[in-house]
Amino acid sequence: MKADSRILEVTKVLSLVVIAISSVFIAFSLTQSMTLLEVIGDNLNGINTVLFDLLNKE
Repeated sequence: MKADSRILEVTKVLSLVVIAISSVFIAFSLTQSMTLLEVIGDNLNGINTVLFDLLNKE
């Protein structure tokens, strides 16, 4: 019975470690996605500015 309890505790700890590592990877992925979206937004803003300038020249 004591061995079963020990195995259960080890399983709980390993599960928490896996959840923690997964959370770190998810946070890192979200940060990368937000950075990518910021770059895309800046590019779209630049395109918008160029198009606005072209239309105002004519």
